[in-house]
Amino acid sequence: LPLHRIGQGDVSLLFAATDDGLAALARCREGDVVSVQGPLGRGFQVEPASRHLLLMAEGLGVAALAPLAAWAVARGLAVTLLAGTPTATGLLPAALLPAEVEYRLATGDGSLGHRGSLLDLLAPAGETSLLLWADQVFAAGSPGFYLGLRQAISSVRTHPGAGFAQVLVEGRLGCGLGSCLGCAVNTRQGIIYLCKHGPVLDLNDLLL
Repeated sequence: LPLHRIGQGDVSLLFAATDDGLAALARCREGDVVSVQGPLGRGFQVEPASRHLLLMAEGLGVAALAPLAAWAVARGLAVTLLAGTPTATGLLPAALLPAEVEYRLATGDGSLGHRGSLLDLLAPAGETSLLLWADQVFAAGSPGFYLGLRQAISSVRTHPGAGFAQVLVEGRLGCGLGSCLGCAVNTRQGIIYLCKHGPVLDLNDLLL
């Protein structure tokens, strides 16, 4: 699970109770003791020269991007966060983000924001593509979304460079040490282990 908010001596998690383990975690109350391991692997890497960050979240992927947004605006960087879900009920309330973040929304049913897909928000009618504005792109979503994002980038940027687009890859992190091989992912650079070399990878390295 990604850290959703990082406070003074505490952290917050945002997740859906999609299996028995997560359902048990959701039932925890104040005072319960939970054994945790982390942080693991490699997170998002912001280049020192970057001034404009484009964040893209599909569904609950926004949980991993909220702390990056807070970190960036605290350092004076411009941040635009694009979020998309099937319905408005799956969107993160704007009040949980720093006021400096430009927050644009898309819902499949049109219940809030743009009616359509998350990728539609990259170039609204009459506007220059945000992929030309951004110094770096950070995303959290599904493999299908990542494929569409890679195609969108290639259509407007000839040589985006390594690290321009970084994405969070979901996987089961078993031992957390790269020993159980349960989180192996095949990339253009060969087999890597999400708990050590991920879970954030360069979009161009993914085999989609």
